[in-house]
Amino acid sequence: MTNISKNNFHTLLLSWYEKNKRPLPWRKTPSFYAVWISEIMAQQTQMHRVVPYFTQWMLKFPSIEILAHAKEEEILKAWEGLGYYSRVRNIHKTAQLITFEKKGKLPTSYQELCDLPGIGDYTAAAILSIVHNYSYPVYDANVERIFTRLFAIKENPKEKHTKDILKNICADFFLHDNPREYNQAIMEFGALICTPKNPHCTDCFFQKLCQAKYDNLVQDIPFKKKTTYISIHMVTGALFIDGKFYIQKRKDGDVWAGLWEFPGGAIEENESPKDALIREYMEETDIVLDKIIPATIVKNTYTKYRVTMHCFYCTPKIIPCNPSLNEASQGLFLPLEELSNFAYPSGHKKFLAYLQTDITWKEQL
Repeated sequence: MTNISKNNFHTLLLSWYEKNKRPLPWRKTPSFYAVWISEIMAQQTQMHRVVPYFTQWMLKFPSIEILAHAKEEEILKAWEGLGYYSRVRNIHKTAQLITFEKKGKLPTSYQELCDLPGIGDYTAAAILSIVHNYSYPVYDANVERIFTRLFAIKENPKEKHTKDILKNICADFFLHDNPREYNQAIMEFGALICTPKNPHCTDCFFQKLCQAKYDNLVQDIPFKKKTTYISIHMVTGALFIDGKFYIQKRKDGDVWAGLWEFPGGAIEENESPKDALIREYMEETDIVLDKIIPATIVKNTYTKYRVTMHCFYCTPKIIPCNPSLNEASQGLFLPLEELSNFAYPSGHKKFLAYLQTDITWKEQL
């Protein structure tokens, strides 16, 4: 392994951070609330997307107490587009626990934090070190990537044995005298220099110490398990009656629970998108469709799934109609301008955006 002086490592890293750290809004006043929300938002999300979401969130929910009293519909709408909606539900649960059960008392110990919904080892360490300057090293994908490359660790870092080795290295290199700056610096370095793809090795002050660079293995480390994507073809339709569109709310326990959508579902084998829409509307709402007009096709990737959704405009054969809630907890008929007040899965959000800009449907329905 590369012989790296820890003192040299700390000096170079903190010096770089002081000159290059981004002016992220939660760094101005690193409160418990600000750091907590930013860390949850940043999970599996690029930082340039986090900043506007964070800014709007703090304007809408400026305190934990206000967040605790907010309706789920409001928090889902504020989170719309970030995905992984269980994260925001856990944020809401934690805000309510702090406000109503703990009477506003903020947790200050590692175990207290880990006992809260949605807060694990990494988030607890980040909050305690950044807010209180407590001596807890963070271990995330950025830290993992830096040390696997520095020491040219070729094994899969997600395997327990390899992860244990990396966590020991992380703890060994941790700067106990300045955990707040060190933790932010190493995460920032991984985000800006030692990036997952096309790392900026020419700008890296560790390049002469990096074993992966020396062995020409930077692009191969960390070990990446090849993702096998599953293709799913779906269908949905915006039902139009008397100047209003129908949307329905997904049931608790469903994928995207609590979000709104246009009815639809998966296309079955040997089934056309149009036939699938007719079937799905019958199964979900008991509505028999009349006009079915192609609108657009939207594509999304969710973890290992690649989804192609065929979108239609449609009308019912019988007017007025009262949709059954066979697969939903609530249904509404709304004018186009009110549809954006609700939170949708990303595919339906894209369809809605298309619907809002398309002028042809008025002539066809």
